[in-house]
Amino acid sequence: MDEKDRLPPQNFAQARLPLFRRRPANILRIHALDVEACHFGRSGKARFDDPEREFGVFYGGIGLACCVAETILGEICAGRLAPAGLGAQDLADRLACHLELPPGATLTLVDLTGAGLLRLGADARLEAEADYRVSQIWSRALWAHPDQPDGILYRSRYDTSRRCIALFDRAQRHGLTFRAEGALRDHPDLIAALRRYEMGLHAAAAHSI
Repeated sequence: MDEKDRLPPQNFAQARLPLFRRRPANILRIHALDVEACHFGRSGKARFDDPEREFGVFYGGIGLACCVAETILGEICAGRLAPAGLGAQDLADRLACHLELPPGATLTLVDLTGAGLLRLGADARLEAEADYRVSQIWSRALWAHPDQPDGILYRSRYDTSRRCIALFDRAQRHGLTFRAEGALRDHPDLIAALRRYEMGLHAAAAHSI
């Protein structure tokens, strides 16, 4: 299939979106020390970034294991971290935060985790391809749709049983807040997440947790 055949159709504005209107719980984000928790990126380097850089996108995961898969496990798979074991510095420079919604608020997300992909005329490559050109074009089309969704619900590339969230910056209209949860190495769910993905720690790093 040619790339052009995988792009949103010309009449996409009339498409019925597979919308997920809920109040997702336990949305977390792992981020570097020098990046704000409330970060809606416009770099154009991530999966659902706007290719025209008109709007920003926040990336999070439902549960810490999802965030670990998308960050640490992803870096190991890309060769940026050693698979033999994580060092203290690999954890020391990362923080965790928790996204919170005001009472009664909900998010409207485009659900790409099931049959919604087929309804849109897309496939799972949007969630898994290492080349982000097509997924970014889809992101912009979804952002521009008359339904004005807050973002996208999609499966983790590294653990398809886990769900990720990409929020367009318009989601801030709901009064989002971001509660800092401190250093990743101190998070109570970290050890369980590392065990899930069979990631070990160097002795010094394990001693520091």
